[in-house]
Amino acid sequence: MRKKYYMPRAADKRLAWLKNFYTVLATCFLDFEMSDDDIASVFNDTNAYDYTLQLQVASEKYYRSCTKFRKVILGSKESKLVRTFPTFSMPLNMPVSVKEGIMFRIMKLVQKLKTHPFCNTPLAELLGIVGKDVLVDYNAMKPKISLLFTAGFVQMKFKKYHADGLWIECKRGNETVFTYVTNLIYGTSYVDKRPNLIVAKPETRYYRAWYTLHDKIIGLVSDVVTITVEGN
Repeated sequence: MRKKYYMPRAADKRLAWLKNFYTVLATCFLDFEMSDDDIASVFNDTNAYDYTLQLQVASEKYYRSCTKFRKVILGSKESKLVRTFPTFSMPLNMPVSVKEGIMFRIMKLVQKLKTHPFCNTPLAELLGIVGKDVLVDYNAMKPKISLLFTAGFVQMKFKKYHADGLWIECKRGNETVFTYVTNLIYGTSYVDKRPNLIVAKPETRYYRAWYTLHDKIIGLVSDVVTITVEGN
């Protein structure tokens, strides 16, 4: 069964992950044959990342204060002397400095932990270094495709989600049936560079697609999308 990537993308959730990772690891880092310096590095990296988010929140608050102050000082009809300008308040408890590459170091450590004999599934789940199972109803998967005419060709865009590829079919001009174009297994866009059936005559193209898994069509066919290609 497929699993989600263990590391969250959102900054706040990533911070929560780091804090949990450190808290759990601190109870068993010796079992993983890590040194005091190793666990201290994780601690410092976590605090540094935390502080950057605090700085961001403080900066946004300061920006709003400056914006409000600017509007007041420019828009007021009274002649009051401005004595106090907005000041930026640094978050307290600035952590020790760390080198660049926090996430690189953490993910490199995760790789070592996963292959260590002490690591088991329950512990890995506590550390948050394995993703949750992805439950996918492949029978209900339906591609959503969009078309764009660019640089003289038709470009199809889509999201792959949990499929391997996209089976694309098309009919052009006066054609009455869809025919196979390609089974795209790399990337999330396809450029149809075929010339028009009749040179210099515009034609309407109709596209539809299915997801594929292990080179087999799965799920539901997409809605048919159309585009007019000028004569070339």
